[in-house]
Amino acid sequence: MANNVTATREATRRTHTYSFHREGLIQLGQLGGLITGPNKTVFTENYGNILTLLDSHVDEWGLSTLLQFYDPDLRCFTFSGYQLAPTLEEYSHFLNIKVQHKVPFVCVPEKPDLDNIANALYLSIEDVLGNWKKNGSTQGFYMSFLVEKAQELANKKMWEAFNALLAVLIYGIVMFPNIHKFVDLAAICLFVEKNPVPTLLADTYYSVHSRYGKGGAIRNCLPLLYTWFKSHLPTSGPFVTSTQKWHQRIMGLTGNDIVWCPTGMDVEKVITSCDQPLDKEIFESVCFEKGTDPKGLEKVRSAWNSIHTNDQISLGEKNPVARQAYTDWVENRVKDRLLPFPKVNPLYKQPPKVPIATMPAENCIPVNMESTQLHEKKSDVQPKHCLVDKKRVELTHEAKMLKGGSSRVQKRARTEKGEIDTTIPGHNASNSSNTWIAILEASLRSLQASIKYKLGIHLFIPMSSIQRSKNHKYWVCVSRDIGAQSRDLAESRVAKGMEQNPRARMCIPSNRWWDIFESIFRELEAPHRPTMSSNPLNSMSSLH
Repeated sequence: MANNVTATREATRRTHTYSFHREGLIQLGQLGGLITGPNKTVFTENYGNILTLLDSHVDEWGLSTLLQFYDPDLRCFTFSGYQLAPTLEEYSHFLNIKVQHKVPFVCVPEKPDLDNIANALYLSIEDVLGNWKKNGSTQGFYMSFLVEKAQELANKKMWEAFNALLAVLIYGIVMFPNIHKFVDLAAICLFVEKNPVPTLLADTYYSVHSRYGKGGAIRNCLPLLYTWFKSHLPTSGPFVTSTQKWHQRIMGLTGNDIVWCPTGMDVEKVITSCDQPLDKEIFESVCFEKGTDPKGLEKVRSAWNSIHTNDQISLGEKNPVARQAYTDWVENRVKDRLLPFPKVNPLYKQPPKVPIATMPAENCIPVNMESTQLHEKKSDVQPKHCLVDKKRVELTHEAKMLKGGSSRVQKRARTEKGEIDTTIPGHNASNSSNTWIAILEASLRSLQASIKYKLGIHLFIPMSSIQRSKNHKYWVCVSRDIGAQSRDLAESRVAKGMEQNPRARMCIPSNRWWDIFESIFRELEAPHRPTMSSNPLNSMSSLH
């Protein structure tokens, strides 16, 4: 009798179907195309990077896959072995809009201030009163009116007013969509307050959280949510080149493949706490339905008045490596909740698992104390090391100066006796070129060391055998043949002052190089440190 074998499929949880609405982007994209040149810079300075939301590609399959991993209990997205959650700092970075440390927008005022709205949108009060409409339970402007006014302003090249109308259109249609092609009062209030990031993040969590387990339409700033999701995904390798479906590629990623610190994101301060402690049920909530808990809402508003931030120094260096206790906890949670899709093999080669021993908290104190003592000892030793290194440089320089000085004295003696010096170019036709380069290079090396020691200036000597210095202050370019035009250019640059143009090039004709060296050496051998007025480098142009 044959054995009946039943194939068991891995258990997964139910998935849901979501839809995404993005209306009116064609007209807004056309208006955005009118912002060019300096006006684009002005727009970005005033309103951040919201223009990028108009042409951002949103892959609906990618967003739908992301929403399947939402964990309503923890208010985050739980994947196989890691978790992701959008933050204030990330949204602020993508939009280039700072989070203001004040109470964010909470509710729409019962009576709108139409005069204030007219001033903010550069509209006349007549235009506001004539086009302010009621739509359902809210009020605002229809998109067609604002687009028409923006086109009129563009034709008149009134760019400041045009920018304001385009920005409020982006707020009402893209960032805070509510009613089809209608900019409601809530979006206008957020535009006027200029602190949209907290509300954007709250809207993201609310729309995702409220549709969990139901599916349906998601109405929030979809380009921003998709940009955040993509910033944590690999940008090369199998994830990009694979033809698999979105959910298969996401299931093939592990915590080692995720980009934990997106490129260019350098957060200065992070909001970490507030003075007023919140109740547990309020602290663990992401939103309040309108009118359901006014007391809890008031506590949240009060907490925003006393928030605390930490900078990078207090938070420490970025470390994307998770502790073993956390990864074990995530794996156990996945086993309890199940994943929406079956597991697959990793897309990327994974590093070997190394068990990380956890250190009890009481053992951290002596370790930190020992680390502090080592840093203090290092601070004490560094000045002594600098003194020793300085003395070594001085002794080396003195030895070079003694050797170089004796060579110059012998050369002068031979010249006074009328002897022919074969080291001068032109007197030995067979080896004149090689001899000239060798003598010139040796002299420049000695000159470089002398100037660095006496004047504190590092000359860059552009010879093929000398490495370029990254911290040089001056460049000296020695040329055997130099035209009058190049010499005039060099002299004009020197005349402007070497201090004003530290990277200026100075060209020295070959027939004057020894005179220049002699003038510099005379300055170097003076007992006092020359000032900038007596610095020979500032007067080299006169030697031409």
